Amino acid sequence: MQEANKMIGFCNCGCGRKTTIAPFSNLKMGYKKGEPRIYISGHNNKKSEEERLRDKKESLRQKGHVEGQLCKCGCGSIVKLGNIYINGHYRKGRKIGPFSDKHKKKLSLSHLGLPSNNKGKKASEETKQKIRLARLNQITPVKDTKIEIKIRTFLEQLNMSYKKHLPIRDIKHFYPCDIYISEYNLIIECDGNYWHKYPDGTEIDYIRTKELQEQGYKVLRLWESDINKMDIKIFIDILKNYGVMI
Repeated sequence: MQEANKMIGFCNCGCGRKTTIAPFSNLKMGYKKGEPRIYISGHNNKKSEEERLRDKKESLRQKGHVEGQLCKCGCGSIVKLGNIYINGHYRKGRKIGPFSDKHKKKLSLSHLGLPSNNKGKKASEETKQKIRLARLNQITPVKDTKIEIKIRTFLEQLNMSYKKHLPIRDIKHFYPCDIYISEYNLIIECDGNYWHKYPDGTEIDYIRTKELQEQGYKVLRLWESDINKMDIKIFIDILKNYGVMI
């Protein structure tokens, strides 16, 4: 046992690990059977950390990199050899727009003759119907808006049951409504000022409201600006106008 320990040497790469005894001779690798190997497997070409850093710096200098170069973002900090930005400063140094007229013309010419995606194309009624059906199966919206949450909170405080984003399929322009109260056949739409073009409203909103009313639904549309100022007392008064008994 003691003889075996004496024959075990250390790897010549400088890693400090012990090598094993060679089970056979290999003159190319420089060890004989029964004697300790010179290197651990894979360490014969291994360089020390200092050698690797020295070779890397030398390679970068040959490529034209200079030590003490300043970050291109303009912060005044010195970057590591081989880098032109400090980590995280790349976007800080970028200038995105406004584009000059010359650059805009260059962009326009680069797209000249290429077909646009959907510009100028009108989808057929059949395609529109397929899109509507596909949208009904989507989970929308991914995140509820603040005004929807506020109105649902009022309903919960009044112990009223409701369904959110229920697909309304029995109208031509079917869609998932914001809130549906089945007890009163009432649909509540919480319309954001921007998306629904306050105060005029969008054409599709008027069309859907008319189609819903023709099918016997009661439709209550509330603007975002009104909901933000609304308290539960005002909300109760509005509901009473739609036949809700509270």
